[in-house]
Amino acid sequence: MPYVRHLHTSGNGINHQRDFLTMQDKDKLVSIKNAIHTYNGTLSIESVSTNFIEDAKVNLDVMLSVFK
Repeated sequence: MPYVRHLHTSGNGINHQRDFLTMQDKDKLVSIKNAIHTYNGTLSIESVSTNFIEDAKVNLDVMLSVFK
C-alpha cells in the first residue's frame, strides 16, 4: 500500500451507526491488521458517541490489544 497514508475504521452499531470499537470488534481489527501488515501510516477511528470518555477508553484498549 505505498500510496495510502491514512486509514479510517469504526464499529458497526445499530443501523450501521459508526460506533467506537469494542472487544466485539477485535476480530475485525485483527483482520484489518493482517491485511495492512506492510502499511506504515496512521489509522483513526471515526465514531459517534454520547459517552465519549468511556467509549474512547474501551476503544483504546481494543486498539492496544491488537496493535501493541
